[in-house]
Amino acid sequence: MKVTYLSIEDPQDVHAWSGLVYHIGHSLEPYAQVEYAGPLAYKRFVSDKMRQVVCEAVSGKRHQRGREARLLKHYADQALPRLAADANAVFACSTLPVAYLECTSPVLVWIDSTFAGVIDYHPAFFNLCPHAIAMGNAAEQRALDRCARVIFASEWAARTALQHYRLDEQKVEVVPYGANLDTAPPGAEVRADIRRRSKSVCRLLLVGVDWHWKGADVAIAAATQLRDSGVPAQLTIVGCHPPPGAALPDWVRVTGFISQKSQEGRARLAELYREAHFFLLPTRAECYGVVVAESNSFGVPVIASKTGGIPIAATGSNGVLFSLDRYIPEAVAYVAAHWADAARYAALAETSRHEFESRLNWLVSGSKVAEILRACAAGRRAGAPQQAMHH
Repeated sequence: MKVTYLSIEDPQDVHAWSGLVYHIGHSLEPYAQVEYAGPLAYKRFVSDKMRQVVCEAVSGKRHQRGREARLLKHYADQALPRLAADANAVFACSTLPVAYLECTSPVLVWIDSTFAGVIDYHPAFFNLCPHAIAMGNAAEQRALDRCARVIFASEWAARTALQHYRLDEQKVEVVPYGANLDTAPPGAEVRADIRRRSKSVCRLLLVGVDWHWKGADVAIAAATQLRDSGVPAQLTIVGCHPPPGAALPDWVRVTGFISQKSQEGRARLAELYREAHFFLLPTRAECYGVVVAESNSFGVPVIASKTGGIPIAATGSNGVLFSLDRYIPEAVAYVAAHWADAARYAALAETSRHEFESRLNWLVSGSKVAEILRACAAGRRAGAPQQAMHH
């Protein structure tokens, strides 16, 4: 099977969209011949800029030029000559480059949200002006109509899409993203690491680029209460910095950003995951939360806030979800209970790794997506009605 992978960002850049652009494309390589058609160049149109100035002046709200029809047509114009004539399918990790794409191959996207699903939810989409919302919804509807299948990373994303857009349920699939790691640690190694974890210090980890949105303040408050209750907790925060003037206790360590582009950076991050007992994710907004897959790959359970499409299993086998207003007391009780019972903790850490092995890795997810792509391509060739294959 030959697949053209379309992305606005550079598909070989491990930093693009937190590594997802790179890993989504590469997840198909074991199952298909992947041809990369990206990056696509952004273009500033004077008319779009003028519309932004007028909209913001009139409404007093924010405008976004990234979904203007002229720009999306510009993406499609760049993409079209790069599509292999004999491609069985065109596959994208965003709806933007396919909204105006006219090609004969079936088009599929694999996304973690829709435009309507993030309005006034994700920080980048607060306080948008009416034109930006209308334009964004129109572009999204056009792209969804264009697709033979729409693959979502979570049930939450699929649900919000069905609520806000005219979308045939037969076109909808749910396949979770994997962990944005070059290589996951071997299972035997992880099981040994779980046994080796400190019995004298309860190590908590938070990784994210935005202090406020990832809830670093909530994590510190929870760790403070844990320590007050007698659990010797230490918290490491990676990727973001406290607001100016914030005084942190000496048991909170802030490392700053650790790049996965270098071997040294990858090794340093892996070491932090290996030592951690729990990953804290008291996030205020999260479409998916790929850090859950990363944590689970190291056998680290995740304590997350109940929001968006965070891939914590309903069984609680890889962690737990608490509503943000109850996060601190609930997380404290959860950690304390597992800290007091070594066998119970080890079992949770083992099942967290199992969630990664069975569900939250790119090999499994790539295989499912390749199956969906193959079904679309076969349906088109045979002229048969395309049957949805729900996972």
